[in-house]
Order: sequence, then C-alpha cells, then structure tokens
Amino acid sequence: MKNRGKAVLAAVIFSILLGGCGNTFPDLTKEQEKAIINYGATVVLKHSRSYENRLVDLAAADAEAPPEETVGEEAVGGMEPVADTPVVNPNEDAKVYASIQEFYQMSGVEITYTGYQVVSSYPQGIEASEGMMLLILEFDVGNVSGADVEIDFFSYTPKFRVSVSGEKSIPILSTMLPEDLNSYIGTVLAGETVHTVLIGEIPVALADGISSIELMMRDDSASGTIMLQ
Repeated sequence: MKNRGKAVLAAVIFSILLGGCGNTFPDLTKEQEKAIINYGATVVLKHSRSYENRLVDLAAADAEAPPEETVGEEAVGGMEPVADTPVVNPNEDAKVYASIQEFYQMSGVEITYTGYQVVSSYPQGIEASEGMMLLILEFDVGNVSGADVEIDFFSYTPKFRVSVSGEKSIPILSTMLPEDLNSYIGTVLAGETVHTVLIGEIPVALADGISSIELMMRDDSASGTIMLQ
C-alpha cells in the first residue's frame, strides 16, 4: 500500500514538472493535493526531529565533559546552548504573559488556549517517534476587530517550547499543516474564529497524569512564558 502511494505521488510530481514547461500550472485533484501536503508535512517533521536529535546529541556530549566552575549558568528552558542558538541571560527570568497575542503584540485578534490531546498520530501522516507521543496544543484564533483581519503569524518568527509537568522543555515542531499556529497565514473574517494547533513530542512516561503545561515563547529580541494549565 505504501509503495502504491509513493508511485501515485511520484506520478503527480512528474506531471507537475512536465506542466511547469508550459504557461499554466496543471490542475490537481483533491487526492493529488492531499498526497503532496502529506508528503511535505512528513519531510518537514523529519527535519524537525533531526534538529531535536542534534540538540540531544550535543547535550549528551556536554554531560560527558568535566564540569566547569561557573556561577548561575544553566540551560534556559531546557535548551542546550549551541553555536547557532542565541543564549538568553539565565539570570533574567522570562516575563509571564497572559496570552500569545500579548507577547507578539498582535492587535485585533485573541488567541485562546482550549486544551490538549496526547495521541500517537495526527491527521495528514504525522506519526510519533518510537517511545514518544504527540502533544497537540489547541488554540482558537478569534477576530475581535470588527473587520476582516489578515494574519501572517510566520512573519513574527515565532519560536515555541513547552514544558510538561515541570519537566525539561521540548521544542514545538514545525509542520506544513494549514492549521499550524507556527506558520499560520490566512484571513479571519470579522467575528469569526479559526482553529490552530502547536505540536510537540513527549516521552510516553509523561503522557499520563499531566499536571501542568507551560509554553515558552521567543522572537528575535525577547522571551516570555504562558502557563496554559
């Protein structure tokens, strides 16, 4: 069944490449569009996991190194400092915010946390890694401006991490899902609400009896936290 799916996807992509030589882009059926979206979401998720594994590998190497005599230098939010990761001053506590839109200074919208799910898979082909479960954080994005609002959340360069039950924080994954809050782009009509999600992976051992969820937020210049529950 998987080979048949790959063959169909290959045929679709091949037809797109051929169509690209003309003046118009070929029309796709809904099945073909879904196949491309599923494939893209899986590829992006694998890259996200590769980056997370890189952080884990570096953390393991640091654990083997002899401790240095330092004062007050601990990983912020469970994030190990790496060469391409800006290090936030660990002595400055991140400010607590009431909402995501407050931190990112968004006007005309309210982003409301509505709950979470712990699942082994998510629609459009996202599967949890071995020994892990997917943590689905759900948010409603409501338009309270009285007029239609264009939202380009991707332009805020958001960076999210989440801590479950007080444990070390984990990065939120980046996907190509249309409802992914990380990269949501769309128009929300006046008075309307759209459903969005943030997805992370947690160990199976943490899946039962979640007592608290803390969301860490960063952009290019600041950091903050929200206690979701």
